[in-house]
Amino acid sequence: MAKKTILIADDDKSIINMWKILSKEDLLDYKIEYFSNGTKLDKRLKERPKGLVAVITDNNMPGIRGLEIIKKYCNNPDYKGIPFFLFYGGRDCEIGEQALKNGAKGYFRKPIGLSILTDKLKEHIENRK
Repeated sequence: MAKKTILIADDDKSIINMWKILSKEDLLDYKIEYFSNGTKLDKRLKERPKGLVAVITDNNMPGIRGLEIIKKYCNNPDYKGIPFFLFYGGRDCEIGEQALKNGAKGYFRKPIGLSILTDKLKEHIENRK
């Protein structure tokens, strides 16, 4: 049986490396697809990937910003029930609140611990079932 998929867009190499560690250690039982900018994530989402269980996007990255991705896809019927999460740096909590208003299931301010992130992600994925 094929693994379910999580899409992650972030231009921060430390975040990508964190996810690579998680996937190699099988701490998350999901296939993870990485994108270095929002434009590449947008292109992949337009393909309506099968088995998609979550999308995590940074807000401030090249191409389309994370908040724009959330606005575009969270209320799209093709993505109903798929949790979207926003990463952001800095102290402006308003960005996270905007993400929630636009349909995101959560937001995380960088840096974030692995256990917090994986617990929150698993909680939302399990609640979809």
